[in-house]
Amino acid sequence: MAESEIQISKMMDTDIDQVLELGMTATELIDDPHAGHLYNSGMLKRLISSPNGVLLVARGAEELIGFSIGSFHPGFEDGEVRVLEVVASYKNEGIDDRLLTSTLEEL
Repeated sequence: MAESEIQISKMMDTDIDQVLELGMTATELIDDPHAGHLYNSGMLKRLISSPNGVLLVARGAEELIGFSIGSFHPGFEDGEVRVLEVVASYKNEGIDDRLLTSTLEEL
């Protein structure tokens, strides 16, 4: 898929089911014993609506192919990228780099 066909945008409530499905393959979520309640649909909805949440998705031709979850900590004037995941068949195409760059720009 050409890089120009990939769109990076803010995550919306309508993306949550696809994000959770893809997230089941993310090492950060699989290895974290607290991930089940950190990244459930309720938590993602709260982060999406929070001014401190930085949640982005990457879309190809009508399908979600990646996402990132980050947050800004205004009291400390810093932020973090907690999860970044791309569908296996799209890895090594620079999508992860674009998601990371976009997330850092938002932070």
